[in-house]
Amino acid sequence: MINLDNFSVESARNPGRCPNLTEAVRLRLQWLEPHERTLMEAHLIHHIPIRSLAGLLHASEKTIASRIKSLSRRLIHGRYIDIIRHRDQFHPLDRQIAYDSFMLNLGYRKIAQKRQLGSYEVRRRIETIQNRLDTLTRQQCG
Repeated sequence: MINLDNFSVESARNPGRCPNLTEAVRLRLQWLEPHERTLMEAHLIHHIPIRSLAGLLHASEKTIASRIKSLSRRLIHGRYIDIIRHRDQFHPLDRQIAYDSFMLNLGYRKIAQKRQLGSYEVRRRIETIQNRLDTLTRQQCG
């Protein structure tokens, strides 16, 4: 199983804030799309080894481990967490684009293809989302 103890710099500075990062990831699995959620649940909740998951998905162990690790990191302290916190501030399409960009790390072209939009429209929306997030985080700090 992947060790999540060193994923968050913030939790290292303040260990009382989130003592069990694996549990924090489990609580946030609902935010994932079904394919990613199934992969994460299989490993974190049902304790299926990465080797078995790789065999089931016909992928390399390294690919599966990397996918689980990156999704876990993004569920703990990614930009998408800020989107979820302020979900009422964002249009549903913007939230979907943010998920594709911040959680799945897809490029403009792949997001445009998946959401049936133009690449320019996706780029413009991501820039707007990032600007709005920066504004919201500045308002929280100040």
